[in-house]
Amino acid sequence: MGPYQPEARWRQWYAFDSAAFPNAAIWPPVGTDPNSPGFKEDFFDSVYYSAGVVGINTSAQIEASILGRPIFTVRAPEFAHGQEGTLHFQYLVGDGGVVQVATSLAEHVKQLDSGLEGDPERDERNREFVRRFVRPHGLDQPATPIFAQAIDAIRQLGPTAPRPDSWWVRAARVPGRSLADGALALAEGRPGWVYLMRQPMSLAIQTAALGYRLSDQWQEHGRPTIKRMRRAAQRSWYESSRWLGHRWRRSKKKVLRVTRDARGTARRLVRLR
Repeated sequence: MGPYQPEARWRQWYAFDSAAFPNAAIWPPVGTDPNSPGFKEDFFDSVYYSAGVVGINTSAQIEASILGRPIFTVRAPEFAHGQEGTLHFQYLVGDGGVVQVATSLAEHVKQLDSGLEGDPERDERNREFVRRFVRPHGLDQPATPIFAQAIDAIRQLGPTAPRPDSWWVRAARVPGRSLADGALALAEGRPGWVYLMRQPMSLAIQTAALGYRLSDQWQEHGRPTIKRMRRAAQRSWYESSRWLGHRWRRSKKKVLRVTRDARGTARRLVRLR
């Protein structure tokens, strides 16, 4: 397995039965962080101490050429989007390239059988590729200053105005995207029902996730808010009813006192007559 594989590549190795291949090993372990300490050192050692490097289309093939190792690949329809579908693949396998290409596994095994032995022509081809493709300014020239100068030169050019797309480019964008998606689906070799179910399954998952989020928000914010509002309403009703009852009792006492005073006054007036 290569020194760094994205998650899409990791999944392909989950079902690998290492017990059935005692002389094979998967490195790094699935899920390894490429930024972990010692990762780059392990990568260098794995290439430096190898007898050869096999890859579909990877920058490790360029790094293997720097170390002078034989490099191999196999062309297959399921790899077309990652090989002929890229621009840089032709630099590796075309004239002056360093990768030996096989069109079948049988041919690939024959290449491995004969290509792992020492070959002065292959070593010179590797060195020429490195001089031409990797270090065109010279093997003895440090690459960092040249790279910094190129970045600074680009910065001094300033921003360029974007060129508007022509009408036919805008018109072909949607059907072109559809054709590209269809070509990718054919290259992946998955059953057609997978693509038919992808959107409904994605919508169902998003709907379920939305339901879970709403439920969490309700439990975290909605339910406590409702409880606080209900308690505030109960407290307001209790306090207002007590205040009204208190006011009613005071008003009733005043009415009774006025009534008693009026009745006493009336009795005194009757006696005076």
